[in-house]
Amino acid sequence: MKSLLVGQRLYALVALFAAVLLLLGFMGLRSSSDIVAGLKTVYEDRTVALGDLLPIVRVLRDNRAQFALGLQHAPGNALAALHDHPASFHADQIEKNQQLLDAAWKKYTATYLIPEEKKLVDEMDKLLQTYRQSVSLPGAEILRKGDYALDSIKPVFNSLNKLTDEIAAIVGKLVNIQTDEAKVEY
Repeated sequence: MKSLLVGQRLYALVALFAAVLLLLGFMGLRSSSDIVAGLKTVYEDRTVALGDLLPIVRVLRDNRAQFALGLQHAPGNALAALHDHPASFHADQIEKNQQLLDAAWKKYTATYLIPEEKKLVDEMDKLLQTYRQSVSLPGAEILRKGDYALDSIKPVFNSLNKLTDEIAAIVGKLVNIQTDEAKVEY
């Protein structure tokens, strides 16, 4: 280094600083890119997914209410006079709710799922299929037909309460997973 002229030494020093600056700039951009990717994951796979889970519980509760309101249309029920619409109104609502439920669940399962989440999703898939087959479809059909016989209503009513509670419990676990994973990303 002593054999170099002062100008050459300055050029070498400037070149070294420029290389260090470029390296630090590259590292900074890469770090920023990683942060943005992590934030994107938290948003898309956690925050949006939480928003997809909330309508599920809301729909289940509304279906429970719609079925109970539909049963008030039974002939001889004093509350039937308070309804200014046919029982099919409630059946239509249950069917619309089932479509909302299916859409929300499909959207949720399209996100990235961790292994623990996948197990719950498989369990939930089975419960939702059972819910559709033993609650939504038969419940809407009972209301459409005006079949208020206890033998017809009881299986749907019992399944409605049991499955709603089981599905809500799994949704609660999924919400906890979303929150925990968001914390890990943070």
